[in-house]
Amino acid sequence: MLPDKSRLHFAFATDGASFPQPLIPQQGPYDSGLSAIREQESRNALGGLGVPQENIRFLGYPDAGLRRSLPALRSNIVSLIHAVRPRVVFAPFRYDRHPDHLSLYKATAQALRECASGICLCEYIVYFRWPLLGNVDIRSNMCPSQLVTLDITPVLSQKRRALDCFDSQFTRFYPWQERPGVLRSMVEEGYSSTSEVFIMGQPSRPLFVRKRALYWLAHLLQRYVEWPLTWQKKVWQARFSYWRRPA
Repeated sequence: MLPDKSRLHFAFATDGASFPQPLIPQQGPYDSGLSAIREQESRNALGGLGVPQENIRFLGYPDAGLRRSLPALRSNIVSLIHAVRPRVVFAPFRYDRHPDHLSLYKATAQALRECASGICLCEYIVYFRWPLLGNVDIRSNMCPSQLVTLDITPVLSQKRRALDCFDSQFTRFYPWQERPGVLRSMVEEGYSSTSEVFIMGQPSRPLFVRKRALYWLAHLLQRYVEWPLTWQKKVWQARFSYWRRPA
Protein backbone atom coordinates (compact mmCIF):
# COMPACT_ATOMS: atom_id res chain seq x y z
CA MET A 1 0.00 0.00 0.00
CA LEU A 2 3.05 2.25 0.36
CA PRO A 3 3.60 3.80 -3.09
CA ASP A 4 7.39 4.10 -2.76
CA LYS A 5 8.51 0.49 -2.22
CA SER A 6 12.16 1.56 -1.97
CA ARG A 7 11.35 2.69 1.58
CA LEU A 8 10.57 -0.88 2.60
CA HIS A 9 13.29 -3.13 4.00
CA PHE A 10 12.90 -6.78 5.02
CA ALA A 11 15.16 -9.02 7.11
CA PHE A 12 14.57 -12.76 7.49
CA ALA A 13 16.10 -14.03 10.71
CA THR A 14 16.32 -17.79 10.05
CA ASP A 15 17.20 -19.91 7.03
CA GLY A 16 13.83 -21.71 7.01
CA ALA A 17 15.57 -25.06 6.54
CA SER A 18 13.66 -27.00 9.19
CA PHE A 19 10.23 -26.98 7.55
CA PRO A 20 9.26 -29.16 5.91
CA GLN A 21 11.68 -31.88 6.91
CA PRO A 22 11.29 -35.55 7.93
CA LEU A 23 10.12 -36.00 11.50
CA ILE A 24 11.83 -39.40 11.54
CA PRO A 25 14.67 -40.62 9.26
CA GLN A 26 12.50 -43.38 7.80
CA GLN A 27 10.05 -40.89 6.28
CA GLY A 28 12.29 -40.01 3.38
CA PRO A 29 15.13 -37.79 2.16
CA TYR A 30 15.75 -34.19 3.09
CA ASP A 31 16.75 -31.53 0.58
CA SER A 32 19.84 -29.74 1.90
CA GLY A 33 19.06 -26.90 -0.49
CA LEU A 34 15.73 -26.07 1.16
CA SER A 35 17.07 -22.86 2.70
CA ALA A 36 18.04 -21.56 -0.76
CA ILE A 37 14.61 -22.55 -2.09
CA ARG A 38 12.83 -20.71 0.69
CA GLU A 39 15.05 -17.66 0.19
CA GLN A 40 14.10 -17.56 -3.48
CA GLU A 41 10.41 -17.95 -2.62
CA SER A 42 10.71 -14.95 -0.31
CA ARG A 43 12.48 -12.92 -2.98
CA ASN A 44 9.81 -13.83 -5.52
CA ALA A 45 7.01 -12.86 -3.15
CA LEU A 46 8.51 -9.51 -2.16
CA GLY A 47 9.68 -8.80 -5.69
CA GLY A 48 6.13 -9.31 -6.91
CA LEU A 49 5.06 -6.66 -4.41
CA GLY A 50 7.60 -4.23 -5.81
CA VAL A 51 10.23 -4.42 -3.07
CA PRO A 52 13.77 -3.87 -4.45
CA GLN A 53 15.95 -6.97 -4.13
CA GLU A 54 18.71 -4.97 -2.45
CA ASN A 55 16.27 -4.21 0.38
CA ILE A 56 15.84 -7.91 1.24
CA ARG A 57 18.29 -9.39 3.74
CA PHE A 58 18.75 -12.92 5.07
CA LEU A 59 20.50 -13.28 8.42
CA GLY A 60 20.75 -17.06 8.08
CA TYR A 61 20.29 -18.22 11.67
CA PRO A 62 19.40 -21.92 12.08
CA ASP A 63 15.66 -22.47 11.82
CA ALA A 64 13.82 -23.60 14.98
CA GLY A 65 16.67 -22.54 17.27
CA LEU A 66 16.67 -18.76 17.27
CA ARG A 67 16.58 -18.51 21.07
CA ARG A 68 20.18 -19.79 21.17
CA SER A 69 21.36 -16.82 19.09
CA LEU A 70 19.65 -13.89 20.83
CA PRO A 71 22.77 -11.74 21.54
CA ALA A 72 24.03 -12.03 17.96
CA LEU A 73 20.55 -11.47 16.55
CA ARG A 74 20.06 -8.35 18.67
CA SER A 75 23.41 -7.04 17.43
CA ASN A 76 22.37 -7.69 13.82
CA ILE A 77 19.12 -5.80 14.32
CA VAL A 78 20.92 -2.86 15.92
CA SER A 79 23.23 -2.71 12.88
CA LEU A 80 20.25 -2.81 10.53
CA ILE A 81 18.55 0.01 12.43
CA HIS A 82 21.65 2.17 12.13
CA ALA A 83 21.96 1.36 8.42
CA VAL A 84 18.31 1.79 7.42
CA ARG A 85 17.23 4.43 9.98
CA PRO A 86 13.57 3.34 9.95
CA ARG A 87 10.61 5.15 11.43
CA VAL A 88 8.73 1.89 12.12
CA VAL A 89 10.04 -1.62 12.79
CA PHE A 90 7.74 -4.64 12.44
CA ALA A 91 8.19 -7.73 14.61
CA PRO A 92 6.09 -10.77 15.58
CA PHE A 93 3.45 -10.55 18.30
CA ARG A 94 4.83 -10.55 21.84
CA TYR A 95 2.55 -13.52 22.71
CA ASP A 96 3.15 -15.54 19.54
CA ARG A 97 3.01 -19.33 19.71
CA HIS A 98 6.12 -20.08 17.67
CA PRO A 99 9.43 -20.11 19.65
CA ASP A 100 11.39 -18.45 16.82
CA HIS A 101 8.79 -15.70 16.50
CA LEU A 102 9.01 -15.01 20.23
CA SER A 103 12.81 -14.86 20.08
CA LEU A 104 12.66 -12.43 17.16
CA TYR A 105 10.26 -10.16 19.05
CA LYS A 106 12.48 -10.22 22.12
CA ALA A 107 15.64 -9.42 20.14
CA THR A 108 13.88 -6.61 18.26
CA ALA A 109 12.47 -5.03 21.41
CA GLN A 110 15.91 -5.18 23.06
CA ALA A 111 17.56 -3.66 19.98
CA LEU A 112 15.11 -0.76 19.92
CA ARG A 113 15.71 -0.07 23.60
CA GLU A 114 19.45 -0.12 22.96
CA CYS A 115 19.13 2.34 20.08
CA ALA A 116 16.79 4.59 22.10
CA SER A 117 15.84 6.42 18.94
CA GLY A 118 12.07 6.78 19.29
CA ILE A 119 11.37 4.23 16.56
CA CYS A 120 7.85 2.80 16.67
CA LEU A 121 7.57 -0.96 17.24
CA CYS A 122 4.67 -2.49 15.30
CA GLU A 123 3.67 -6.08 16.09
CA TYR A 124 2.00 -8.33 13.52
CA ILE A 125 -0.15 -11.24 14.66
CA VAL A 126 0.22 -14.63 12.97
CA TYR A 127 -1.76 -16.82 15.37
CA PHE A 128 -4.80 -14.86 16.53
CA ARG A 129 -6.91 -17.91 17.40
CA TRP A 130 -5.65 -19.81 20.42
CA PRO A 131 -6.80 -23.45 20.81
CA LEU A 132 -6.45 -23.28 24.60
CA LEU A 133 -9.04 -20.48 24.65
CA GLY A 134 -11.54 -22.20 22.38
CA ASN A 135 -10.10 -20.70 19.17
CA VAL A 136 -11.61 -17.30 19.91
CA ASP A 137 -10.10 -14.30 18.11
CA ILE A 138 -7.87 -12.82 20.82
CA ARG A 139 -7.81 -9.48 19.01
CA SER A 140 -11.38 -8.87 20.15
CA ASN A 141 -10.14 -8.48 23.75
CA MET A 142 -7.24 -6.13 23.01
CA CYS A 143 -7.23 -2.45 23.90
CA PRO A 144 -8.55 -0.60 20.83
CA SER A 145 -6.17 2.29 21.48
CA GLN A 146 -3.21 -0.02 20.83
CA LEU A 147 -4.55 -1.49 17.57
CA VAL A 148 -4.27 -0.23 14.02
CA THR A 149 -6.58 -1.81 11.44
CA LEU A 150 -5.84 -1.39 7.75
CA ASP A 151 -8.28 -2.04 4.93
CA ILE A 152 -6.28 -4.05 2.39
CA THR A 153 -9.13 -4.66 -0.07
CA PRO A 154 -7.32 -2.76 -2.87
CA VAL A 155 -4.23 -4.98 -2.53
CA LEU A 156 -5.79 -8.29 -1.44
CA SER A 157 -5.06 -9.97 -4.77
CA GLN A 158 -1.41 -8.94 -4.49
CA LYS A 159 -1.24 -10.42 -0.99
CA ARG A 160 -2.63 -13.71 -2.27
CA ARG A 161 -0.15 -13.86 -5.14
CA ALA A 162 2.68 -13.22 -2.70
CA LEU A 163 1.54 -16.06 -0.42
CA ASP A 164 1.18 -18.37 -3.41
CA CYS A 165 4.93 -18.02 -4.04
CA PHE A 166 5.70 -20.33 -1.11
CA ASP A 167 5.33 -23.69 -2.84
CA SER A 168 7.51 -25.43 -0.25
CA GLN A 169 4.87 -24.66 2.38
CA PHE A 170 1.57 -25.04 0.52
CA THR A 171 2.33 -28.12 -1.62
CA ARG A 172 3.58 -31.65 -1.02
CA PHE A 173 7.17 -30.54 -1.44
CA TYR A 174 8.55 -34.05 -0.86
CA PRO A 175 7.05 -37.27 -2.28
CA TRP A 176 6.96 -38.77 1.21
CA GLN A 177 4.71 -36.00 2.57
CA GLU A 178 1.13 -37.13 3.20
CA ARG A 179 -0.07 -33.53 3.02
CA PRO A 180 1.41 -30.03 2.57
CA GLY A 181 3.30 -28.56 5.49
CA VAL A 182 0.72 -25.78 5.72
CA LEU A 183 -2.86 -26.55 4.71
CA ARG A 184 -4.80 -23.87 2.87
CA SER A 185 -7.59 -24.32 5.40
CA MET A 186 -5.16 -23.32 8.17
CA VAL A 187 -4.56 -19.88 6.66
CA GLU A 188 -7.82 -19.34 4.78
CA GLU A 189 -9.10 -16.73 7.24
CA GLY A 190 -5.95 -14.63 6.86
CA TYR A 191 -5.71 -15.43 3.14
CA SER A 192 -9.13 -13.96 2.41
CA SER A 193 -9.37 -11.26 5.10
CA THR A 194 -9.79 -7.72 3.79
CA SER A 195 -8.11 -6.18 6.83
CA GLU A 196 -4.83 -6.44 8.72
CA VAL A 197 -4.54 -5.67 12.42
CA PHE A 198 -1.31 -4.44 14.02
CA ILE A 199 -0.32 -3.55 17.58
CA MET A 200 1.36 -0.16 17.90
CA GLY A 201 1.03 0.55 21.61
CA GLN A 202 3.76 0.65 24.22
CA PRO A 203 4.85 -2.89 25.25
CA SER A 204 4.83 -1.76 28.89
CA ARG A 205 1.10 -0.96 28.77
CA PRO A 206 -1.56 -3.66 29.37
CA LEU A 207 -2.65 -5.13 26.05
CA PHE A 208 -5.78 -7.03 26.98
CA VAL A 209 -8.93 -5.36 28.27
CA ARG A 210 -10.21 -8.22 30.41
CA LYS A 211 -8.91 -11.49 31.88
CA ARG A 212 -5.27 -10.47 31.50
CA ALA A 213 -4.07 -13.24 33.81
CA LEU A 214 -5.95 -15.84 31.73
CA TYR A 215 -4.27 -14.73 28.50
CA TRP A 216 -0.88 -14.64 30.19
CA LEU A 217 -1.39 -18.19 31.53
CA ALA A 218 -2.68 -19.46 28.19
CA HIS A 219 0.39 -18.04 26.48
CA LEU A 220 2.72 -19.80 28.92
CA LEU A 221 0.86 -23.10 28.51
CA GLN A 222 0.88 -22.97 24.73
CA ARG A 223 4.57 -22.03 24.73
CA TYR A 224 5.86 -24.64 27.16
CA VAL A 225 3.18 -27.36 26.98
CA GLU A 226 0.85 -27.19 23.97
CA TRP A 227 3.49 -26.40 21.32
CA PRO A 228 6.01 -29.12 22.43
CA LEU A 229 3.22 -31.70 22.83
CA THR A 230 1.87 -30.90 19.36
CA TRP A 231 5.33 -31.49 17.92
CA GLN A 232 5.73 -34.79 19.76
CA LYS A 233 2.30 -35.84 18.54
CA LYS A 234 3.41 -35.28 14.96
CA VAL A 235 6.54 -37.36 15.55
CA TRP A 236 4.54 -40.28 16.94
CA GLN A 237 2.04 -40.03 14.10
CA ALA A 238 4.93 -40.26 11.64
CA ARG A 239 6.29 -43.31 13.44
CA PHE A 240 2.92 -45.00 13.50
CA SER A 241 2.37 -44.27 9.82
CA TYR A 242 5.77 -45.81 9.02
CA TRP A 243 5.20 -48.91 11.18
CA ARG A 244 1.86 -49.73 9.63
CA ARG A 245 3.16 -49.61 6.07
CA PRO A 246 3.10 -52.99 4.31
CA ALA A 247 6.48 -54.68 4.13
